[in-house]
Amino acid sequence: MSFKVHGKLVCLNGPGSGREVVLGEGTSTVGRAPNCDIVLDDKFASRQHAMIDRLDGQYLVRDIGSKNGIAVNQHRLSRDESVVLTDGAVVTFANTRFRFEDPAATMTNLSLEKSETAPVLRLHEASRHVLINGVPLNPPLSLKQFDLLCLLHDRLGQAVSKHEIASAVWPEETDGVADSNVDRLVSRVRSRLADATGGNQFIETVRGFGFRMLDPDGNGK
Repeated sequence: MSFKVHGKLVCLNGPGSGREVVLGEGTSTVGRAPNCDIVLDDKFASRQHAMIDRLDGQYLVRDIGSKNGIAVNQHRLSRDESVVLTDGAVVTFANTRFRFEDPAATMTNLSLEKSETAPVLRLHEASRHVLINGVPLNPPLSLKQFDLLCLLHDRLGQAVSKHEIASAVWPEETDGVADSNVDRLVSRVRSRLADATGGNQFIETVRGFGFRMLDPDGNGK
């Protein structure tokens, strides 16, 4: 029988010192507002301070425009930057510090072991994150870059025409989109993926037609 383990945050200072918060599936909101999943008793915290997303068994924290910021192990996050939380990491929201504890830290991560020979790519449509070997692509892809990658990922291994791509990514362009615009967009996405993986672009040209996406381990279907 399979089961899921959940990370938790342990408050290290302030009025809530010693409090433990178990992180659930999906997204947890952090802030001073009473409707947040993790409420901060900290006058320097913003009402909506941060979000913690669970993706592929990992937890990512991101600043959503807080006034006094977030730091992970003393690294201050920029707005919308995501950082993977590792076991024992100290996360500071404004003046309140938490220690992240991950019971899955000692479990074997098959995807990461496999990624030693082939990069693993994952998409999370709700948060529009792209993860390479469990690490979020930073800075994130633009809106249209993500839409392109999502379309090709949904049609994994299938050839998708430039016309289909143009219609899906530029629905507002009723007069059509030039093939050169599609080519440039694909080139930019390939470049971002190649930079993050050391050369794997994941997207293959289908000459005279369009493009197809290779499977997440870098092999064709």
